Amino acid sequence: MADRKVGIYSMYHDITVHTYGLADARTVRLAHMFTHLLDSDKTGLRPKEEVVKADRRQFGAAVPDCMKKDVDPDMEQFGQKIRLRRRKELGSCILCQLMDAGKEEKEQLLIKYNQHKDKLSERDEDVIGPWDDANRRAASNAPGAEVLKSDMAIVRAHVDRALEAWRKVSWNDFAKSPTKSLGKRSKGGGTTKKSRQETVDEIAAQFHEAPAGISIVTSANEVRRWKVGYAMKQNPKFAFAVAFWDVCGIKAETKGRSTATAAIASLSNIPPSVLKVLQPAEDP
Repeated sequence: MADRKVGIYSMYHDITVHTYGLADARTVRLAHMFTHLLDSDKTGLRPKEEVVKADRRQFGAAVPDCMKKDVDPDMEQFGQKIRLRRRKELGSCILCQLMDAGKEEKEQLLIKYNQHKDKLSERDEDVIGPWDDANRRAASNAPGAEVLKSDMAIVRAHVDRALEAWRKVSWNDFAKSPTKSLGKRSKGGGTTKKSRQETVDEIAAQFHEAPAGISIVTSANEVRRWKVGYAMKQNPKFAFAVAFWDVCGIKAETKGRSTATAAIASLSNIPPSVLKVLQPAEDP
């Protein structure tokens, strides 16, 4: 009783609508078949096997592109399904026209996006700010500039070591296998396997270690901000991967810690003039 063939006849109906039109006798018949099968749990009606086979031979074709419910390719490209030709007297299919218009719009938007993409920077100036500010102070002749330069050099070398470890990892391998072996041998002679996240966590732990040799005049918080800023300047993806919360924290501190930025908060306030317009008029 479970094999009602509802989905199959729904597909056949879509194919005939596109190929022969809604008013065609074949389309009307398949519509009736579909509605009968849809209610077949109550009526107990089932299509005869010879009818199903005949319909499969006649309508078992590829679903028209404009009627696909997903982006998976049809099997006709592998020689398993044919594509029925639409009757010329029906003219162009409106769904096909809409699909073509959508594809054209998509292409135009992608072109515009690619034109703007080159102008965009992944490096967040707010996050890089503490590092750039330290560079400006170190370049001055102010007292303590030499100490600042020394501390920054230590931070730079520390981040560079973590970044080098990041660059040595073949990240593309993890797309194929989340537990791709990194080639380390265990005591038993086998290979230990690490997931992508475990690999990121190891590099992040190295990144978050306190650099040795920092002077007492530079606070741990300042070192943390320098590390994140320099990492963002070198490789934004690396910075987000190993110091996501620090990146967000520095950004929040710059914009003011709140549930929303001032620009967004201002949009939630409705001006009195707008409220007056929206207020329903009083009955005379």
